Amino acid sequence: MSKPRDYSSQTYSPSGTGPAKSYPTADSKIDSSGKSREKEDLVGLNDKFVRLIEKVKHLEDENKKLDTKLKILKDQEGYEGKIDEVVKQLENEMEEQIDNLFRDQEKLKDELCKMQEEVEDTKMSYEDEIQKKGDLESEFIIAKKNVDDGHLEAVDLALELEDLMGKLDFLRVGYDEEIKELESQICNKTVVLRDNSQRSLDMDEISRPRQESVCQHGCTHQGGGRAVEQEEDGCHGVECWTT
Repeated sequence: MSKPRDYSSQTYSPSGTGPAKSYPTADSKIDSSGKSREKEDLVGLNDKFVRLIEKVKHLEDENKKLDTKLKILKDQEGYEGKIDEVVKQLENEMEEQIDNLFRDQEKLKDELCKMQEEVEDTKMSYEDEIQKKGDLESEFIIAKKNVDDGHLEAVDLALELEDLMGKLDFLRVGYDEEIKELESQICNKTVVLRDNSQRSLDMDEISRPRQESVCQHGCTHQGGGRAVEQEEDGCHGVECWTT
């Protein structure tokens, strides 16, 4: 950039070699105030002109710089931007992502339906198990009551059995004592008869009263079964002899 030139605010006359000299006259004195204002206006315009020239020179320098840069850029290899391709690629990627999201959405919907079905099945199974649990608890209570009743009944039966065993032992002892008493009442008799061919000995008639007495005594204490045994024992206790 060239340096700005220095310009003077003095005006030059086209035909003179130096500044025009003024000599005081009567008219100049009268118009001195008007000329001074005109001079100031000219100086201001001159300064504006100087600034305008400097600005023009500055713009010319900038224009040269821009021309030089443009020439350098033109000499370089041209590069075309691939903005459309980049935008298209991004658009394709976004569409692919949208498609994937839609597929994922459908998949999630299917999984949600399956999960809801499983939840309903689990809920029904849980309710069934609760019902079964209630039924089993009721059955358990009934079974426990039956077991308790059975246990009490078994205890009662055991006590009754113990009582019956005691009675049986008592009756066995009494039976043994009665047998001994009956055996002590039975005696062996020997009957000697003379030989009489015209008259026979009737043993049934002789032993019948004793047998009836034994049977009556046995039936009174022990019943029919024992009376039969006593009857047999009584019969064996009699010996008959014939001479």
